Amino acid sequence: MSKKGLDYIIEYKAFEQGTYEIDYQLDKNFFELFPESEFKDGDVSVKVIMQVSIAGLSFDFDISGSVKTECDRCLEIFDQGIEGFYNLTVKFSDTQTDSGDDDIIFLPTEETEIDLKHHIYEYVVLSVPPRRVHPEDEDGNLTCNPEMVKALEEFQPTEQEEETEPQTDPRWDKLKGLL
Repeated sequence: MSKKGLDYIIEYKAFEQGTYEIDYQLDKNFFELFPESEFKDGDVSVKVIMQVSIAGLSFDFDISGSVKTECDRCLEIFDQGIEGFYNLTVKFSDTQTDSGDDDIIFLPTEETEIDLKHHIYEYVVLSVPPRRVHPEDEDGNLTCNPEMVKALEEFQPTEQEEETEPQTDPRWDKLKGLL
């Protein structure tokens, strides 16, 4: 089953027990659903394996592709490659239950559907590395904006500046004397 539209709601009660595959292709339209997002565009494939059983549901999310994000070094937008594998377990309960585990959620037994878009978005965000910089070219050279790299190099401290002792405030020195 392939879904390319904005339909991220799964009516799981319509499925018999078994395993099902759902494919999503995320692009600008998906990221526009999250106006607070730092990602405004991307090309991400999400393969969802849904297992339906009497005990509940299990979703495996296999994410790969790229999102457009800002480089931490030169501040230009570039395509950051991402990939990740995540699992979400859905259990049914008539009482309000909190497992304390982000990978397990509880739904009321009378519920018939689940909206996956927020879970997919969170997994995409988790797949992005914490440090986002342009990849190096095949020769190991930076591919960042050369003007910005030059400006950064101008403001790098010299070895002599790094070796000097930091100046302390004389008021703190007097307080340290009390100890």
